[in-house]
Amino acid sequence: DLMLPQLYINHHLSAKDKLSAGFSISGEHFYISPGRADLPATCMYSRSNLRPEIVYEHGMTPLTKLFLKGGSTICINSRLYSSSGNSRYMDISQKPSFFMQVGVSYGIMGM
Repeated sequence: DLMLPQLYINHHLSAKDKLSAGFSISGEHFYISPGRADLPATCMYSRSNLRPEIVYEHGMTPLTKLFLKGGSTICINSRLYSSSGNSRYMDISQKPSFFMQVGVSYGIMGM
């Protein structure tokens, strides 16, 4: 499945079980007040993440699925800019974080 900014390869283990592996790319931008004398009162923070993951889905009923997700969030870039975005003040280093998620989803329409 390719839905930019995502790419997943799916394998149906059985009629009710599916295993997927892939990644997504996301970004966020927002304004912050860093509270430092060497920076302006308001700055723009920008971060882009790469999120590789493996997903297992089990169809409990035609409308309900159990899912297990595991992977990591890898920061591609993390920067502090002027509020206009024209001046870059600093790059911020972030280590990858790992995650495990268990959930149940319910759809109104069966597939």
